[in-house]
Amino acid sequence: MIRLLQNAVATLVDLLPRRQTPGQRHLGQRLASDLQAIAASPLAGARSEFWRETCLELCACAGDGDADYFMRWPPIARTMVHGTTPHALAAYRLLRRSPSWRSRWSAALHYAEFGHPPPFLRDLRTNAVAIQHASHLLLFAEATGRSFLDADCIVELGGGYGSMCGLAHRLGYRGCYLIFDQPPVLALQRYYLGLHGLEAAYASDEPAARIALCRSLGEVISIVAAGGFKRISLISTWALSEMPMGLRRELEALIELEALVQVLLSYQTEFTGIDNRRYFTDLLERTNRRFAWRHFEIEFLVDNYYAFGLAKAPRAQ
Repeated sequence: MIRLLQNAVATLVDLLPRRQTPGQRHLGQRLASDLQAIAASPLAGARSEFWRETCLELCACAGDGDADYFMRWPPIARTMVHGTTPHALAAYRLLRRSPSWRSRWSAALHYAEFGHPPPFLRDLRTNAVAIQHASHLLLFAEATGRSFLDADCIVELGGGYGSMCGLAHRLGYRGCYLIFDQPPVLALQRYYLGLHGLEAAYASDEPAARIALCRSLGEVISIVAAGGFKRISLISTWALSEMPMGLRRELEALIELEALVQVLLSYQTEFTGIDNRRYFTDLLERTNRRFAWRHFEIEFLVDNYYAFGLAKAPRAQ
């Protein structure tokens, strides 16, 4: 029933006139150019077979898809976008009950929509992904007593289409934001953030960019080393749990960063045969000298967990 209602609302929204500005058309052309260039070269650094195929399909969309409807492209619709799910409804109720709903969350969640996301039936002025991301930040604050955005650098592992980065900036974050992801997804993030007036650059081209899109761990480490940051927050919502074990071990180097003070992770218990519960439990045990962890199942999302970490004795303040 909910799916039928979503489709009906989406059809009605499609009937509303919408004109692209020259700037938006330019961003769409740049996305197509980026994805075509990536497709023409070997897809180096694919994180897993699942994501390699997803990224190849995303590159193919550059030729046949309208960027204005990118959230309906099959690889995006399957992996990064969802509508009025029970978890999204629960997250929305959590945010609405927050004392800071009117002063903080409402303003950050009600913004110009791009990409034609599935309608969130409870509130058509926002979307389910932004709601979910806001709930991560709210739950982190409630569990730790800290704001995840209280940092001069945020490192995000797997940034989806850029929703969390956009939300952080609508909430007032103005520090350095690094996203580590695969090249086709980075191109999508550059497009989406550009639509919202946020200029993101590839770290290989502009390592000093305030929003830097990183293809490799080396780029992340290099920017952090050059930045002299005193407080770093690390976030990965499900992406780390969808990476091959070898890459996860490499990325664990980020947890050893001198200035890392906060970690926000979420994961599903199994992905392509990998026992994530075992991996994350082991990761938390191996790092508990440095971090105090809160590890618990996500309400209304069975077999999915949060791991929130605060540095016990930060070596840099």
